Amino acid sequence: MVARLLSALDSKTFQGILPAKTGAPLHHVHFIHIPKTAGDSVMLDSPDHLLIGQTLKGNGEFPYMVTKQKEQFEAPSKMAFVFLRNPINHVVSQFMECKYDDWGKRQTKGSGFPGYGALGNAFEGFDEWVAHFATNPDSYAADHAFHCYDPWNMQARKMTLTSKELGHIARNPDARFPPLDIAKSNLQDIELILGITEHYSASMCLLEYHAAQGNLTEACRTCDYSTHSLPLVEAKQHHSSHGVPPHSLDMITNQTTVQCIAKLTEIDQQMYDYALTLFMNEVEIVKNETGVDLLCRDQVEGLGEPITAPPSAAPTNKPATAKSTENPNSKDTANPTNKPTAFPTQDGEMSSVDKGMADKVSKAKSRPQGTGNITDMQTAAVPKLQQEKIGLSILNAMAESRLLLIIGFGLLLVIRWYRRLGLIAGSITKVQYSESVQSEAECD
Repeated sequence: MVARLLSALDSKTFQGILPAKTGAPLHHVHFIHIPKTAGDSVMLDSPDHLLIGQTLKGNGEFPYMVTKQKEQFEAPSKMAFVFLRNPINHVVSQFMECKYDDWGKRQTKGSGFPGYGALGNAFEGFDEWVAHFATNPDSYAADHAFHCYDPWNMQARKMTLTSKELGHIARNPDARFPPLDIAKSNLQDIELILGITEHYSASMCLLEYHAAQGNLTEACRTCDYSTHSLPLVEAKQHHSSHGVPPHSLDMITNQTTVQCIAKLTEIDQQMYDYALTLFMNEVEIVKNETGVDLLCRDQVEGLGEPITAPPSAAPTNKPATAKSTENPNSKDTANPTNKPTAFPTQDGEMSSVDKGMADKVSKAKSRPQGTGNITDMQTAAVPKLQQEKIGLSILNAMAESRLLLIIGFGLLLVIRWYRRLGLIAGSITKVQYSESVQSEAECD
């Protein structure tokens, strides 16, 4: 099998292009590249949010702790930047890359990967793939993961492993069920800038805020409040589909699969919820400091001077790329247009804002546990005696006419057949309910 050491972009160093009149304390950003969280897009888009002289480089998809021990992060000069993604979207994206990406197809060839070669239906094989992992929690070999991704709590795994393993495949119970307390603690590191894939544009502007000492470009200040988006930021973003066709989470119709995903990502989900709380706190800090809501929820008057963008930063007219809600490296924000949009420039210089790093420690909101109640649909059949009485009363009323009498008998037969069909439907409903309960129990 072809070993995947890192994304091709992780070997490159990306240089900031935003002008800086004075030196900024931040020199380098280590991007903690968790697969399938929009990592390639982050690296390609980073120059638009870093100052000249600042650099960003991917960490080769190694775990956070490994990179931290090697690079010795030190705020504010050497920082780390990581993206986390909604766990359901993340699991789907892993499957899609294994199925459609050239690397994924090479890895899974001959491995028995569910849906291999069935490229016409994006989700063909997905239910079987999820069930394979959920019902075999004690298998750790590479062939168990079809030599591709192992979806068991991959994001928490990447934030907690201390070995140099890439973490694409859980090799032991500690990797499959990583410690949540350590994951949360690492997210609180003062040297870590946290991004959320579902809020991609806001996350990139949060990187810019830290890089530019509390300042933001005009692009990060320009909101479209009708779509709650940053259109000037989105117009310049890179999107990679990895050959995956458009698809939606609505195409997942098997409730057992949904429950199995919840089982596979239980720790990831709790870590993501905690991370989302920390991220929202950071967004509020930026709003209080600059007057800019990076999520474009409220129209507020901006404060401070915007960074002047260089003329070379003007976006080019890139062909539109088809984006599905859950495509690998796609962002869950409004699609950017493919029309050329002039990047605003002003004569104002970057204001010198001497501010410390905001305290990232906050209480995570506890996530309510879903009950997953199943609606018990029962067929209420009209009692046989009551149906027959109705039919007899109709017959008596029509006795004076032979024609009406025939109609009455016909109605009686219809009622009796309806009752029989009702009983059959009730039996089918009970069988379906029983099978549903039995299949759901497989992921309990």
